[in-house]
Order: sequence, then C-alpha cells, then structure tokens
Amino acid sequence: MRDLLDDAVRLRLISDVPIGTFLSGGLDSSIVSALAKRHKTDLRTFSIGYADRYYDETPFAEAVARHIGSQHTTFRLTSDDLAGSYESLLAAIDEPFADQSALPSYILNQRTRSHVTVALSGDGADEVFGGYRKHQAELRVRHPGLAERLVLLGAPLWSLLPKSRNNPITDRIRQLDRFARTARLTAQDRYLALAAWDDDLDARALITAQSDEAEFFTRRSAMTNPLVGSTDLNDLLWADMGTVLPDDMLHKVDLTSMAHALEVRTPFLDRRVVEFAFSLPAEAKFKKGSGKDLLRSAFHDLLPPITMARAKRGFEVPLTPMLKGPMHHHVEALSDLGAIHEAGLVPAEVQRVLSRFGSADPGSSQATVHALIVYMTWWKAHIGQATG
Repeated sequence: MRDLLDDAVRLRLISDVPIGTFLSGGLDSSIVSALAKRHKTDLRTFSIGYADRYYDETPFAEAVARHIGSQHTTFRLTSDDLAGSYESLLAAIDEPFADQSALPSYILNQRTRSHVTVALSGDGADEVFGGYRKHQAELRVRHPGLAERLVLLGAPLWSLLPKSRNNPITDRIRQLDRFARTARLTAQDRYLALAAWDDDLDARALITAQSDEAEFFTRRSAMTNPLVGSTDLNDLLWADMGTVLPDDMLHKVDLTSMAHALEVRTPFLDRRVVEFAFSLPAEAKFKKGSGKDLLRSAFHDLLPPITMARAKRGFEVPLTPMLKGPMHHHVEALSDLGAIHEAGLVPAEVQRVLSRFGSADPGSSQATVHALIVYMTWWKAHIGQATG
C-alpha cells in the first residue's frame, strides 16, 4: 500500500506549473502531503480555518505542516467571508447541487489558485478504505457489542433530547439517535438514511407533484444494489464508489476547482491503489473504532501522533450561524409562498422545515434549508424567469 500510494503521489507531482497540496490536518490529506514532501522539498500546503473554534481544524493542519516541513498557508475565514462568497458559489455550480461543503471548497480553491495552478487532494480515501461514520455504523450494526446494545436500549432517550450539529454534545446525541433509528432498517434503507444530510427530511412531502414511482425505485435500486444480500463490507465501499464519490465528492471538487481554473489531482484514486484496496478483505482496511486502519498502519511513522488519533471530521462549515446571521436574507426569501409553490414545492412543508430550523431542536435541518436555498436560486435564475 505504501509503495503504491507513494508512486501515485510522485506521478501526480509531475507538472510544468506551480503545484501544492491541500492539507486539512485529517488523515488523508496529511498522508498525501507527507508523501509529496518526500518528492518535492519546497512543497506548499494550503488549508482554511474558521473563527468558530468548533469547526476550526487549523491547529491540526499546522501541526502536520510543521512535522513534514512544508511551506504552509492558512486562509482564515469569518462568517462574513463565507457569506460573501455564497452567491458567487451558487452562480458557479449552476445547478441544484446542495452539498454544504461546496462553500469552503469553493473558497479554498479560489485562494489556493492565487499561489499554485495544481493541487493534490486526499479525496477518495474514505470511499476506498472505509473512513466514513456510516461505515463504522454498518460494522457496529452487523457486529454489535455491549456499547452498541446500550445505545439501542437508549433509543427512547435519544429521541427526546435536543439534537444539533452546532456543538459537540448535541451532535453526539444526534449520532446516537441516528444509529439507534437506522440499526433496525435493512442494509439498503440504512445506507440511504445514513447518506442523507438531514435525518428528518422527507423529500416527497416537500414536492407538490408525485414523482414517477417506477423511476424512483429504479434509481434507488441502482444506488443500493451492491448491498442486496451482502455479507461483505466491501460491498458498502463499492456502493460509495458508484454513488457518493462520482456524484457528490468528486463532482463538488470539479465544480469548485474549475470555477477558479485550479486542477485538482487525487492520488488515492490511482487505479493501482483502488484495485489493490478492493483485493483486500474489508477487515484489513477498517475496524470497529478505527476507520481507514490500513492507512494508519502503513503511514503512522510519517505523521504526528495527533493525526493518527483523530476521528473522522467532514469538511464542515458553520452553516447555522451564517444562515441566522449574514445570510439570513436567503432564508427569508423562502417565505415567498407564491414562488415556492410555482417551483413545485409545498409551502406548508417548507415552513415546517424553517420552523424546525429556528427551534431549540433543529437536528440537521440547516442542510435542508441550504438545499432549499440552492434549489430556489437555481429555479428563479433558469425557470422562474422564463415562466414569468
């Protein structure tokens, strides 16, 4: 694994223009940066940091940069910085693409482009080596221990407690509640539920016209077919390779990097690396409590101990304070009931989402609010004007 990935990084450093790496401080980008530094002594690394300490990963990225000796640049962002780029992001993606991490990705690509023309990223490692929380959830559902049984017994309590992504305690309650609720589903339904941004979202309630049922189930089956009768957790990773990776993660990177003419290269998706990874049993790649265990074993000596010990953290953004602060006018625009109805949405259901977002128990509703803003912005720009 080590030799294959090292060569994949070496090949992707070949360039006749300035090149660097993204470095969030997480395992994947840290491995890519550490390997790149071995081949490029003047390596430049880039990350973003937030004023909100709960979302800020700056200390971890800077610790790795010091450890490997790269020339590191941190772009520090306030909520106003993020909000100021929101409309230009919506114009750049030009479609209803609602992954909220597209906003920090857009700004990171924009600012990195002022220094280099090509950047290496850690994308693909989670899908190939089992790094997501949903992978741990599936593993724990299939092989429950005392801790998992206690979480299931606590299901009535988790459902009553406030849940939110906005602080560590309420986010932990959200995760426990989600595990308890999804553990009783089939593997296919659990996969779809754990891939959703908003635990409480019922998309059919939001749209006025009933979707084509046959088409709905055809698409659903295409996403979950690898899990039908599955006894191998590699099938879970294979489902990600066919859905999450091309339709969300890589699509997001393509949209936000090409908006600034920055080329992003992904060593973890080198064909040799992927084929080798899928030749291994799932238990060789990730274990209970240790996502991407193979990568931790293969590269532990290249990185500081704090990087090895860190749990998976997504490319998150302080969306709730932004939507309630400098971006509140976007939320207020969702009160235009006439436009909401014309766009094919049910005004009462949109208002229900907004009420939950403003409550003391918002759950993950900020993701749905963001999705509604993205959709309505696109609709008004491309359809509403034409029909109006």
